[in-house]
Amino acid sequence: MKAIFRKLFLGALIALMGMSVVSCNDDDAVDPYDINYAYIYAPGYTNHAISYLEDGTIVKAINEEEKIIPVRCTRPAPNDLKITFSIDESLIDAYNKEHETNYALLKNAQLVNPELSIKKGEFISADTLKVRYTDMSEFRNGTANYILPVTITEVKGGGVTVSESKTFYLTYKSTLILMEEADSPNGTKIDDRANWSVLMNGKDTDDDGTSISAVIDGNNGTYIYSESEETELLFDLKEKEQISSIALTFYAWYYAAQNVSVAMSVDGTNYEELGYVNLSNTGNNIINLYKKKSVQFVKMKFMGFNYYTALAIKEINMYTSK
Repeated sequence: MKAIFRKLFLGALIALMGMSVVSCNDDDAVDPYDINYAYIYAPGYTNHAISYLEDGTIVKAINEEEKIIPVRCTRPAPNDLKITFSIDESLIDAYNKEHETNYALLKNAQLVNPELSIKKGEFISADTLKVRYTDMSEFRNGTANYILPVTITEVKGGGVTVSESKTFYLTYKSTLILMEEADSPNGTKIDDRANWSVLMNGKDTDDDGTSISAVIDGNNGTYIYSESEETELLFDLKEKEQISSIALTFYAWYYAAQNVSVAMSVDGTNYEELGYVNLSNTGNNIINLYKKKSVQFVKMKFMGFNYYTALAIKEINMYTSK
């Protein structure tokens, strides 16, 4: 009987010792909230838009140097800290896969001050990370979408751990502009349109039986009318012209289209799309074209209605840069 009690006593003692060991291990575990992390917020502005003309002129640019963000600690810095950033191209493939994008590395960018400092006792660096763009011509090389992955690579000073929030991405969309809405036309108006012909959706009369040539008769008292959600006008200029601008005069803003696309052709078979323009809500719109090419055929497609579910156009004038 004494042997049984002795075994029970020893078993209980071992169990208590095990609990004691577990308790000590739990006490020694580091609470993640006690760790001092070096981290960054995502910049407030990450998406950049650049646009350029066919001759390489950049019409919408970004600043050559851009302030981005400071670096921070979750607790006061225990020592003077040096945090180093770098551009990490290796992150791009994973980003593209996750977001189903096709970004390419922006090669003309560099970090102006890749090392930021946080003084002992401070939460945030006094300086801000900056990016400099060294060669704007890269935005004109045909690649539409660029990305710049910037990440923390090293922390010197001790007592701080790099957070998972250590990387941000700057993106850039570069667009070739072949036409845009403008306040005034370029070039000289073509007044002699006697030989021109124009069709609307393949016909020479509109929904009311009016001749489509009303849009090139020089008379703002006449107009053509369409209730189609997409209305296509096809102009045959009978000879090649280098069209620099197109002026649209609608019956009124409430009978105007929301946007228009333009395509041009030399032979009437092979067309080059110049894109589309969202029209301002005025009823009188000017579109400047930047495609320097002589053409005989101009195709315009009007889409969407401003107010009434109908389109009414008084006049369409074209300008040449000859």
